[in-house]
Amino acid sequence: MKIRSKLAIFIVRCKVIVICVTAVASISLPEKANGSSFTYKGQYGCVRTDDGKAVCRSEASGKLGFVSESFFKDFSVALEQSKVKNEIPAALEKPEVKIEIRVSSTQGYSKQVLNVRSSPSAEASRLGTLAKGDQVSISGEVYEGDKLTDWIRINFRDSFGFVHRGYISDKPTVVAKVYDVEKFDQNLWDIAVELEVRSEPKNEFKVECGIKDSVIVVGRVMEKQKSSGWLQIEMSCGDILHPEDGGTGLGYVKELAFENAKVAINLTQEQASDFLKDVQDFVTLNQGVLNPVRLAILFQSASNELNDGGNGYKAASSKFVELYTYANAEPKFAEFHSDRVLFRVEEKAVAAVLLQKKMQNLLTSAQSAVAKDPLSTQAKGLAQILLEYESRSVPNDLEELQSEIRSLRNKFAALGFDGVSTDARPSTDKNNGETAKRRYFEDIGDNDVILVVNIFDGPPHAFQNLRGDVSFDNNSARLCAPEIDGYQPSYKKYIIQNFSTRFQNVNIDTVNGCSDGLQGIDGLLVRGVDLVRSKYIPDLRYLTEGLDQKRLVKVVLAEKARFDQKITELRATSKAITDHVSNSDKSGYGFIRVENSSLNLCVYVKGDQAVHAAIIKKYVGSEAFLNQPNVDLVSTSTLDEAFRKIQRSECRIIYADQADLKIMHEATQRLGLVTEFVPAWVDVQIFLEAKEKIEKQERQLAAMRSVAASQNQTKVLEEANRQAALREQLSVKRAELRARYGDRAKSLVSEINVAVLGSFNEIYAITGKKGSPDFSGNKFSFYNNLNRWFYDQALKGWVLDSVIPAIHEFGVVTWKGRNIEAVLAKIEVNIKNRSAGTYGQNCWYVGYVNDQEFAVMREPLSIECDDANAYQSWIDKLQFSSQWNP
Repeated sequence: MKIRSKLAIFIVRCKVIVICVTAVASISLPEKANGSSFTYKGQYGCVRTDDGKAVCRSEASGKLGFVSESFFKDFSVALEQSKVKNEIPAALEKPEVKIEIRVSSTQGYSKQVLNVRSSPSAEASRLGTLAKGDQVSISGEVYEGDKLTDWIRINFRDSFGFVHRGYISDKPTVVAKVYDVEKFDQNLWDIAVELEVRSEPKNEFKVECGIKDSVIVVGRVMEKQKSSGWLQIEMSCGDILHPEDGGTGLGYVKELAFENAKVAINLTQEQASDFLKDVQDFVTLNQGVLNPVRLAILFQSASNELNDGGNGYKAASSKFVELYTYANAEPKFAEFHSDRVLFRVEEKAVAAVLLQKKMQNLLTSAQSAVAKDPLSTQAKGLAQILLEYESRSVPNDLEELQSEIRSLRNKFAALGFDGVSTDARPSTDKNNGETAKRRYFEDIGDNDVILVVNIFDGPPHAFQNLRGDVSFDNNSARLCAPEIDGYQPSYKKYIIQNFSTRFQNVNIDTVNGCSDGLQGIDGLLVRGVDLVRSKYIPDLRYLTEGLDQKRLVKVVLAEKARFDQKITELRATSKAITDHVSNSDKSGYGFIRVENSSLNLCVYVKGDQAVHAAIIKKYVGSEAFLNQPNVDLVSTSTLDEAFRKIQRSECRIIYADQADLKIMHEATQRLGLVTEFVPAWVDVQIFLEAKEKIEKQERQLAAMRSVAASQNQTKVLEEANRQAALREQLSVKRAELRARYGDRAKSLVSEINVAVLGSFNEIYAITGKKGSPDFSGNKFSFYNNLNRWFYDQALKGWVLDSVIPAIHEFGVVTWKGRNIEAVLAKIEVNIKNRSAGTYGQNCWYVGYVNDQEFAVMREPLSIECDDANAYQSWIDKLQFSSQWNP
């Protein structure tokens, strides 16, 4: 149904604004075949209009509507039957919906970046935006009749606007300020005086609360790489700083207050014992790092305090606390201990999951035994145990799990049941293999795939590091994988990908059997179901003894349930891409797959073939192609050629841009082919980054070839190796920097994006009005060049299509002797001209210096991306030091 509406606004003296909406419904009926008949309904059959024409009311497809007299062979008969002349059906009288705005006066705060609309509707035009934390003046509430709606009216830019009340809070929204904090490894302290906790590390901010107990110190607040005299702590009091109120959960106290504070120990007996073990291991591996004389005095006393069984080791005056403080003050030990703590936490989590599976397997085996023979002497006892455990929840604690499993096994043993379902027993008992399987492999499902790594017997490739993780030398591993060719192809690919991810792209060489043992083999790759039935692998007793003696290590590589879940997720992604392509709302490149026998991937793109080939190679090796065997690339000159190859089974996958993929999808649907979109999409930004990388590599290769022509070949190769190592170092450094500063940089670029959109909206509002904007004033002067350019485009009929920001640079500048953070965004501004029917794309660098100390944004920059001189001038002037692109 198409709804045409008229909007009339009336201002009433009682200060209530009434918005009257009238609507006329026009129903479009489906076309009727020649000779079809209509059924007249109700009092009103046919009506003459003022211009002498007529329409008749009819029923078609269960809906009421109006059709032209031209549908009827003899309209006069229809008109006579209706016995109606110039009457208008009462159903067509214009209904009136009243919307009232009842005046109110209060203040609120925006919870997030929020659109302001011209009327109380999400479909209404956007007047501008509110930033997170902006204070607003609420001037009215919107009612439909007597019903309060979700919309409120606010004062906005010398007029009114409407926002959804759910995004307005009556409390100030805390926008957390970011400080340079030097983190502490040991952060629990006992204090003897009451601390004044402030919301910011400055004296002028109010005292939020006082703390007098133990406190967790996050770190020292730094200014210009020196201590500011303030510490950042976790809050346990206060008001708006709590995370649930939108705050950080962090406060600030003066560092001087900690002069007499003491390190507090809040370790359990087990954690304290683990700490002493870590000290022993560290000293064994790192002779001389910790002072041996001091260790000799402290270690034995700390051990005695712990062995006494009380809490004396926690006292601030204890030798244990003194040893703990001393050892953690050494960075190497602190890092070693931190890694060990993390490893133990992860190890316990994994152990708990395995024990939970073990307990579930025991209960499942009992269920199977009862189901197989409910009349046996064991069945009643097993059923009672099952009923008992139905109401119990599986514990998470390791000791509780172990106790539960022991108790369950004892109950089974009392019934003469060994805890293994007869359904799970192999038809041939290979050297008591099932018993061996229960010891180390009962957590492995039939289709789960494990790797048993040989770390001693023969080959030099496999070893364990200090954390207990398995690694392979020389990026290679020789594995026994006799049944792998029988796995489902997509599952096999998933396993290999898991192996490459776990072991950092180790090259795999496989052999078909290793029944005599793992001599000369790095490991065994096997499914749970093959552990007891395959004749091509070692006896399970051999594997169990190796695991007992720590010669072998078991690694779970692929769980079938996770693989099935991944396939489900990929299918959902494929469906989403199908919808985007069909609706033409997803720019970029993708893959459409047809079910046939081909192993080829046809490429149809215009230009930059090398870039697309590199992208395709990367994606073909990803999880998105789990359902696709390895493919060969075939270039096609036209989309028609690619379509022909699809029909002739010469290609299975087509790679093309969004528009061509839509054409291909519609064509395959018409032909009745079974197709789907591969759950992988190449955004324009990904393409541009790949293009830039390849062009850079080509320039480097060209430079190397030029050098090779004039210099000794050996020196050229040495330089190439050095450059490759340097690039690798830079790549690692870049990854570290982006991991460290990524969130901060994204936040600042987001603020730039909001500011740019806000300026553009204001420019829209004044375009075409008398006079021109004051680009020297505060409103538009900050990003002066960008705002002037956009105003000129708006005057020429261009409107904004989209703004796409990206981080270009983030780092530190020197401004009047101070080190201050700075950000530079690369912004793609897409515009369109309706009159000309064309699009435009422009690239801008937009940035500033963020002076947090004075809460001022300085040194704004807005230049077109090809203005290299202006860009370099800004970088040089501020002595910009990058923390994004080293």
